[in-house]
Amino acid sequence: RYFGGRAMRFLRDMCKRLYDKSQGDLQSYTMDQYKSDVAIYERLVDKYSSLGSALNQYIR
Repeated sequence: RYFGGRAMRFLRDMCKRLYDKSQGDLQSYTMDQYKSDVAIYERLVDKYSSLGSALNQYIR
């Protein structure tokens, strides 16, 4: 799995939902959904960072 790409796609989707909400669809993206998405995104970023660190150790 390429977590960097997955994290970027997930962030893109979050931004789209926030944009839709900003355009007047106030019920489309609840605070609970947002908080859940942020937690998922942070886990994806952590996995991506861990893989990058492991790769750097391997290359050195």
